[in-house]
Amino acid sequence: MDAEPKSFSHRMAWRGKHALAMSPEDVLIQWLLWLPAGADPAAAAIAELRRPELLRPVDPRLMRLAALLQDVAAGVSRARPHPSAVRS
Repeated sequence: MDAEPKSFSHRMAWRGKHALAMSPEDVLIQWLLWLPAGADPAAAAIAELRRPELLRPVDPRLMRLAALLQDVAAGVSRARPHPSAVRS
């Protein structure tokens, strides 16, 4: 049996059918959880976006994943701030 690849995108491809059944959002969450403690998500997203399968994605799921990673790379948050974080 081959050893599981170290990069996240290659690891997801290596997993086969299970990875294909995941939504791009689920893949992003798994990727964020996979990052080592203290890692810079924006820098890691930029590195992932340099991978050939994400440079010019053809599959709509990969297009969506690339868009999500671009948001992470740009530091974009679409989540609403917690009410306690909003100053009056």
